[in-house]
Amino acid sequence: MKTNILLLFLLTSIFFGACSNSQSKSTNTSETDSAKIEQKDTSTFYIDQPCLVFIIPDSTELWQMKQDDSTSFYAAMDDYSFYLSQAEVLSDSLNIKSFPTSKKLLDFKTIKNEHLIVNLLNLKAEDPAWGIYLFNGIDSPELKSSIDIDRKLLENYFKK
Repeated sequence: MKTNILLLFLLTSIFFGACSNSQSKSTNTSETDSAKIEQKDTSTFYIDQPCLVFIIPDSTELWQMKQDDSTSFYAAMDDYSFYLSQAEVLSDSLNIKSFPTSKKLLDFKTIKNEHLIVNLLNLKAEDPAWGIYLFNGIDSPELKSSIDIDRKLLENYFKK
């Protein structure tokens, strides 16, 4: 069972890595068409441009989720994977960059050079484990459930 959870996590990571940008482990830098997100350390994910940030639970969190609710765990994993992939396709269609991460610290840098730090270890129990942060580069990032992401929401948020 633990192998299945790990395999599912790895497949999800590979899927999102293939759909979006790739991070080099040697330089910790992610490159996109015209922008670069530099990863200065291994525990923090740095964001300095408008984008979606997909929060992916790590293997420990996945194991805990399975322990908490083993009867619906695989159905929930399947649902979340579906909604995350739909959000990825939608963001691509709207030319909004997206980045997956399982890092626990997010450093959002606004156009005013302000750093907005999000510590995912401090999330409330009701916050989505597979959430998506919307960041327009100006305002504080907003955490949304992957189920709530739709065209209207993204168009309105990134129009600000």
